[in-house]
Amino acid sequence: MIEVFPLIGICILLVTTGQVCFRMGARHENNEETGALSSFLEVLRRPVLWLGVAAFITHFCVWMLVLNKVNLGVAYPLMSLDYVMVTLCSAVFLGETVNRKRWVGVFLIVVGVALIGSADPPPVPAITTSSVSSGLPVDSPVVNSTWLSPASSDFLCSPGAAANLRLNGSSSGPS
Repeated sequence: MIEVFPLIGICILLVTTGQVCFRMGARHENNEETGALSSFLEVLRRPVLWLGVAAFITHFCVWMLVLNKVNLGVAYPLMSLDYVMVTLCSAVFLGETVNRKRWVGVFLIVVGVALIGSADPPPVPAITTSSVSSGLPVDSPVVNSTWLSPASSDFLCSPGAAANLRLNGSSSGPS
């Protein structure tokens, strides 16, 4: 799991960069003569906004690499560090005021992330061809539950996948 932490760090930096760029791009003088549509179009012409969009697109690509290596239930809570970074950057780079309650909240987020990051993560389940065709992993609790009989599992997946599950004995539930 160690090799995934730098990727999550990159994701956090990309989201933070994107948010700061969006805020910088959205800033404009309140001009009563300018309508909402023309203000919106003015924002779309700002390069800093598109830098934010590029940061979010890059974040998406790196996030797919992260999810290939670690469970979503582990990776996504670690992404809450972007709240910390956005708060810090909004104070430093945008001159926004952050009160004491917000800093306490930021500290609690850091503590929570430290607890999640220090826990032993469960292994990432492999995706098999039958799980892709059925939409459910073969070892899914839904497929293996006692209330789901082989006959009733046919509606969950294609006929070929259902037959494959029955051949492997995976849809018969725990014995």
